[in-house]
Amino acid sequence: IVRSGGGKRHLSQVISAISATGPRADGERYERTPMIPSGATIVLLSTFLDGDASRLGVTWAANGHRVIGVDTLPRPEAHRLTKEQDLALRLLLAERAEVVRKLRAAGVSVLTWTAEPGVMSGSLGQAVREGSR
Repeated sequence: IVRSGGGKRHLSQVISAISATGPRADGERYERTPMIPSGATIVLLSTFLDGDASRLGVTWAANGHRVIGVDTLPRPEAHRLTKEQDLALRLLLAERAEVVRKLRAAGVSVLTWTAEPGVMSGSLGQAVREGSR
């Protein structure tokens, strides 16, 4: 958690905190929902394949926080899949699309991660500006 602030130094702290994040170990769960100061903007990085991240995002949005979900799932390469694997992938992606739809319905902005320089920061900045209107 990065305290609220502004300026170049604060931006550096936010970028450093995001850069230091990583995936959770298999089976690792939150012991409790992190305490978030009122009026916080929350950036939630997830593949949205399990329900934990989406539940947190919906809860935080319902509590009045500005929540921006960043979808980190890479584009699946389905061309080498068997017929059964392709069906399983389509079912999984359909379930995931429903999770993303529910997030958006709850007021969570959902962005797609991109590694292109400047694109992600521009998208995040735009989402934050739209949320502060």
